[in-house]
Amino acid sequence: MNASLSIDDLYKASGLTIDEIVRVAPDPAATDRFLGKGAEYAPLLIYGGHLLGQGLHAGLQTVDPAMSASSLHANFVSAGKPKAPVVYTVERLRDGRRYATRSIRAMQGERLLLIMTASFKTPEDGDCHQAAMPEVESAEALKQARTAAGRRPLALPITRHGVEFEGVEDWHPMSKARGRPAIAHWMRTRLAGPVDAHLRQALLAFLSDGTMMFSAIRPHGDFMRTHRATSLDHSVWFYGDADLSEWMLFDQQSPVAADGRGLNHGAIFTQDGRLIAGVAQECMMTRVKPGG
Repeated sequence: MNASLSIDDLYKASGLTIDEIVRVAPDPAATDRFLGKGAEYAPLLIYGGHLLGQGLHAGLQTVDPAMSASSLHANFVSAGKPKAPVVYTVERLRDGRRYATRSIRAMQGERLLLIMTASFKTPEDGDCHQAAMPEVESAEALKQARTAAGRRPLALPITRHGVEFEGVEDWHPMSKARGRPAIAHWMRTRLAGPVDAHLRQALLAFLSDGTMMFSAIRPHGDFMRTHRATSLDHSVWFYGDADLSEWMLFDQQSPVAADGRGLNHGAIFTQDGRLIAGVAQECMMTRVKPGG
């Protein structure tokens, strides 16, 4: 694999694009139950963002079409089988004039994978402010420099599903080099077809889990060789819409790690500097015993 690989090279012929993965269909046999596809994420089991995206898409199908997601808060309960379908059951906790709340459970057979609470609201005018986007080189400039230096692009299990990354630094989750508890990268997607605003939110939820745990691990070791790590819980707050086929900057940092856990914060910006989502996640980061 050479440094000039494109997103088309990274996308495997056997893979589904993320919009094909995230779409869930109503189960004709039950009200407020939805069926989601499985997908391949080797060497991982089922990717947490898979459950977040599909679960949010299920919840969005039970609210007024004028509403959009304002936040989601999820706990990952147990690991799932990546290629097996997932069933989502939605409970309608509240239907107000401006806000709605849903509880969503993801299951494979009798195995509970995820519990999510999601809030939805109608749009409104309001006061606005936001943090400034970090001053970093553009994705295209970073890509050009990386290619000229003969470095490979950042490849993760979700790149086989049409996700492209350009790191602000030459970093990889399995790198032996230590660094500060922060990472930043540009990301964009290839899509199978047009997507509506609801599906774009579900896709953003899918993307939000991609690299969050690595900020906490980076100063202490690397993924798999020195640490056994997984997402424990995950939250996303949505503040804007974006074309996900265009570059977005995902800026992340970890304020604390202790007790075999790490806390990670993130912000997703569009190319023009709009902050469209805030993300928080706690991860398990158990140190692997030498020879164990």
